[in-house]
Amino acid sequence: MPVSETEAVDAVAMLPESSWIRTYVVHATRQTTAPLVYHIGVGIAVLGTTCPIPYGMHYAGALRANNFVLCVGRSGEDRKSTALNIGKDLLDQAANPLIGDYPGSAEGLIESLAEQESQFIPISEFGKFLSSGQRGYFEPIKTLLADAWDCLSEDTEILSSTGWRKIDSLAEGETVWALDPATDKLVQSKVLDVGSRAVRDGERMVTLTSKRHSIRTTEGHRYYIKYRDPRNNYGPSPRYLVKTGAEMAARKSSYYLPFSADPQTPAPGLDLTDDELRFIAWALADSSISDKPSLVLYQIEHKYLGHLRALLSRLGMTWGETLRDGATNFGSRTSACVDLRVTRASWEPYEKYLDKDLAPDLLGMSPRQFAIFWQELLLADGEQVETAGSPGYLWSTRSAFIDRLQHLAVISGKSTQFGTRVLPSGKTAYRMSVTTNRHVCTDPSNPKSVCFSFSESVPGERVWCATTEHGTLVTRREGKVVILGNCHPQQRAKAARQGTRVVVRADNPRLSIGAACSIPYLEKHTLAEDWTGGFMGRWLVLYGRRERTDPNPVGDSRLMQTLVDGLRLRANMATAGWCTGLTQQANTYWNNWYYDVSSRKLPGNIIGIRARAPTMARKIALVLGWDYGAAQAGQPWKMGLDLLEPAIAITELHIRSLVDLSDVIAEHADARMRRSVIDAIDSKGGTATFGEILGRLKMRKRPVQESLEALLEEGRVKRLNTSLGFAYELQ
Repeated sequence: MPVSETEAVDAVAMLPESSWIRTYVVHATRQTTAPLVYHIGVGIAVLGTTCPIPYGMHYAGALRANNFVLCVGRSGEDRKSTALNIGKDLLDQAANPLIGDYPGSAEGLIESLAEQESQFIPISEFGKFLSSGQRGYFEPIKTLLADAWDCLSEDTEILSSTGWRKIDSLAEGETVWALDPATDKLVQSKVLDVGSRAVRDGERMVTLTSKRHSIRTTEGHRYYIKYRDPRNNYGPSPRYLVKTGAEMAARKSSYYLPFSADPQTPAPGLDLTDDELRFIAWALADSSISDKPSLVLYQIEHKYLGHLRALLSRLGMTWGETLRDGATNFGSRTSACVDLRVTRASWEPYEKYLDKDLAPDLLGMSPRQFAIFWQELLLADGEQVETAGSPGYLWSTRSAFIDRLQHLAVISGKSTQFGTRVLPSGKTAYRMSVTTNRHVCTDPSNPKSVCFSFSESVPGERVWCATTEHGTLVTRREGKVVILGNCHPQQRAKAARQGTRVVVRADNPRLSIGAACSIPYLEKHTLAEDWTGGFMGRWLVLYGRRERTDPNPVGDSRLMQTLVDGLRLRANMATAGWCTGLTQQANTYWNNWYYDVSSRKLPGNIIGIRARAPTMARKIALVLGWDYGAAQAGQPWKMGLDLLEPAIAITELHIRSLVDLSDVIAEHADARMRRSVIDAIDSKGGTATFGEILGRLKMRKRPVQESLEALLEEGRVKRLNTSLGFAYELQ
């Protein structure tokens, strides 16, 4: 069921009587019988538009008070547009420049935001917007409003604080490694947002392929480079340049591309001596990749085994032992001897004794300890170390082992080179080298150097986006590492005509939107992927149904001037106090609610609520802080329960709305088609011929037929033989 009037009243009652939003809700209910929950959302969006540009707080990055609000209900029944216009009219009287126009193009929206950074855009026909935004010239606006980024290919891995992770497994608030361009240091950085989108028609991809690098991005993605500075003997420039993938593919001059960096602060190191580290490295080394028969590479008498077991236990690693054949031949020297047998063509026997991966505690090595560890690994593997300029190579048949070593190398300020070889046994061996160089000098004219090129996208291909506090990511593809910029809004403009000013960016936009949409449009033009992390996941959705009636809705304007004056006062205030966090009591309340939301069982097609709802609650609380909190005083302040409790109550109305709407949100396009076919049969009393279904849907024959066959297999419909031919009956 939609949000009831009682539930909405309970949320508003938590606001003080002097609150602008509470006064607004009372005023709006006197003008129309639209659901009260709509007025809450419109009031939040309108008031948030008046917040000063710098106002906000830190929550997984800098959080601002602008909101996208969507009122959902029945077409013509629930007065959605009427509710929207009440807030718009008040803002029009108080601060007309803050009202933006319906966007006609992505370029026009960017130019408008560049001229007026804070705007409220009312969209009374959001269904039309969704329909237009699915394809064609209008689609980039939907992308722009969703902070649609230029993105990385789906097979990209990101270096997190715990190791290499597929980009689609990252979540907001996690910690990853990033380059701080200001200091040229490697730092740990919070993930601010993660999402994905489909590659657009005609959009090119750019690939970077070299001995040490591999990445595939959209052509607008940012790369950090340093030019060859003649003032520095043609070494790397002191500052980074930021170039798009398309610019890199067209670049003719050479440059330096970062693929590792010095750590910001030295790792704490392990409570192990250098000799103990060498001993562990010797025990872990895969000594050969040849296909010769299994050999005993080394033997460990019991006294050494005990020492190794103790070290491995300190690192959380497991160790097993087995008696070697003929151990009794050792006589009185020892009662038992333990063998470590390594098959030269594989690793299976070794897996019985040691974990396949490095212990997590080894990630705490300092750069100096890693250098000792790496050198011992190469020696144990039989490779020469740093001879004739070669960094040496380590081979292993364990990809997890190489993964961890590469993780250690990068966070220790080393660059890596990666390769593979297929053994005669059919297994894959992985090779890695380490060097201390932090930059590689590239020359596009040299085919053996780094090479950027355009590549075609694959039909149906999706690209993923992640943004961090420091604006960069440490990425890996095909085992090769490269540091590049975050995904960022794709803000292209049409080629400017001569003499025409073209704006391609808006530096500090604070865009608020109030929109209205009927349920059929929402069902037809959105999929689960839009809600779990895409465009629709950013909207405060409020689903209501009209319960009040008024045969003579002439309105009551007694509170109008008070509301207009309140908006005008706030719109003219240039400063607001920055929120520095939560009070102790509010923090306890927040933690309890956060874990409650995170553990709730929610429909799969709206599971993204878990990640998005806390951010929405904080944004609403910021608006309330600007309404009746301490923000107007212009001094730093802490958020208390008086703001947090009503903000969470309003967010719960959003959660309730989406749970109720989950039935009309299709998991994918096929699910939507099956639902349309079922609705068509239901409209004919539960039984319909194929012709009647086609007539109802006005669609081509083939997709409808495929959906009917799927429904027959699922047992959702039954085929009947009638005098008019085959008919389909709902089960």
